[in-house]
Amino acid sequence: MIGMLKSSILGRFMLAYTFMAAGAIINVIQLLAVPLAWVGFKNQSRNLVRRLTYLHWALIPAISQWWANIDITLHARPDDMTKFGKEKALLVMNHKCQLDWVVIWCLGHYYDVLQNVKAIVKSSLRVVPVIGWAMWFNEFIFVRRNAKTDGGIIIKSLDNFSSFRYDYWLLIFCEGTRFTPDKQKTSNEFAVKNGLRPLKHHLVPRTKGFSLISRGLRDTVPAVYDVTLCFPGNKDPTLSDFVGGRDVKVDLIIRRIPIEEVPEEPEKCSEFLHEIYRDKDQLCEFHQNHQRFPIMGELPAYEGCVKKRLEKNKSALFVIILWMVLLVPPFVALSLFMLFSGTLMQSIVSSLVIVAISLTSKVILKSGSPTSSYGS
Repeated sequence: MIGMLKSSILGRFMLAYTFMAAGAIINVIQLLAVPLAWVGFKNQSRNLVRRLTYLHWALIPAISQWWANIDITLHARPDDMTKFGKEKALLVMNHKCQLDWVVIWCLGHYYDVLQNVKAIVKSSLRVVPVIGWAMWFNEFIFVRRNAKTDGGIIIKSLDNFSSFRYDYWLLIFCEGTRFTPDKQKTSNEFAVKNGLRPLKHHLVPRTKGFSLISRGLRDTVPAVYDVTLCFPGNKDPTLSDFVGGRDVKVDLIIRRIPIEEVPEEPEKCSEFLHEIYRDKDQLCEFHQNHQRFPIMGELPAYEGCVKKRLEKNKSALFVIILWMVLLVPPFVALSLFMLFSGTLMQSIVSSLVIVAISLTSKVILKSGSPTSSYGS
């Protein structure tokens, strides 16, 4: 029965409707909370926005774990694991596929920082319904991928981050865009031209942003998390797989690097980041060949790591059930009435609403597509 629901258009539509309707409701309430910051209650406004964000973003791990059966195995040193979720951190992650975000949302929920996850994202995401609006309310850093303007945007945002009173994760994809074979070709041409080692599983990282951010956060953020994810079977899943409820397995490895080990001098910081990505490339190559990470002494930097399977979160399940109980029955009843018992105008409006939800869900799914001006 559940399998039929996952593969049905109706099941996917109700999932999309619940996610977007819940998000729209949360966005409206968050909008009402914004003026609090204008009249001297900035921290209270932030706390309200964060708590409201959890009520929406909890749907992501709920759908991931209870609908799509995403199975995440975390690898890290035990001492590092005890710090996850209990300190501010800069996350440097490989940008492998459309589910990168979903994995981080699940990890953040597991360590109780889901509502405090931030990221540096392209400015076009700001207008994406529900997701982009939530990012704006949560003070994500929106960049235009323009060296002339992005530096100022980042500096201003980091100054704002210094006033956060809660622990947060700031996620940065240093490759600047998601990996594809065409972009890899452009990346390797750049690497050869500039005396760098070409990478097999990653694009050459953009170092200026990382250097600027690590310097700006040095006094308030104690660590950089070097995050690498791989998918057993060497097949990168898509958001369509996710929505379709197809089982996905994820291997995730995290290395905690104290912020004082990150060089402040730009050229040394650049080499430091390149070394991180060379390590990531070794990790992904080993995983591709052995379907596991090299935590048994094969790579000294990861020796001592242990495996931890992220259990399904019941609180996220409770949140999505609550939203579905509140939103689905009234929507179904009203839609059926307007379609079959209402006036012609009501039937047209009901049909347009259904079409609008379907189109908006496609826009959200498309926002994860690998389109960029990389290499231009």
